[in-house]
Amino acid sequence: MLTGAPFSVAAVIVATLLGYAAALVIAGLVKDVVGPVAALGTVALVGAFPASPTMQVAYTESLAMLLLASALWLLAKRRWGAAALVALLTGLARPIALPLGLVALVAVIVRWRRRDDNPIDRREWASMASALVACGASGLMWPAIAWWGTRQSDAYTVTMSAWRQGEPISPFTPTIEIVQFLFGPTAGPVYLAIVLIALVVAVLGPWARGLGPVMRTWCLGYPLYLFAALDPWTSIYRYLLPLFR
Repeated sequence: MLTGAPFSVAAVIVATLLGYAAALVIAGLVKDVVGPVAALGTVALVGAFPASPTMQVAYTESLAMLLLASALWLLAKRRWGAAALVALLTGLARPIALPLGLVALVAVIVRWRRRDDNPIDRREWASMASALVACGASGLMWPAIAWWGTRQSDAYTVTMSAWRQGEPISPFTPTIEIVQFLFGPTAGPVYLAIVLIALVVAVLGPWARGLGPVMRTWCLGYPLYLFAALDPWTSIYRYLLPLFR
């Protein structure tokens, strides 16, 4: 409406600009914890990732990346109120808010443990509570919207099950079934366990201490969410974009 350009042009321009903005926020977030060289490497990795072209098409990937990186940055800086608002917007853009709620919980716990050295006043308590509530609400936003729009309480899960030919959604089962299909009933779970163990070691090892609790929690919570909620098929490469650290 503002430019008069057709949707096919305007959508690509908006998505691409949001992608560049996301790159800047990702660089700032990573630079704060591990320095400018790692920040440059992270942005280069995101830009060269096979799924990165989705950040310049008429889809929500670039918007979600911008909002997610902003929310993580705000949580790391303990700007609880702003993080709450951005978390709500993130929940609208992509269904990735549940692991973000785990990040907010860890950030609040870390802040609470340092209360002796840096007391928490009532205003900050309220701000931290708002961040936790907003992250939780953002994870339930789309199920609530689908319920309200269809007057059917399970509308969201029924819609998601359509991607599985109507099979009911069962946490963790699709991932296990996929790896068994690809690598065999015995080898598949073994490979999956090796990948999960390697991820835990990579994130919790002393070499990753510089990432800080916010980024380390996201690097573990988001893959766990993918493992539990999604089918690791061709879209898994696109789903891995938010795991930029």
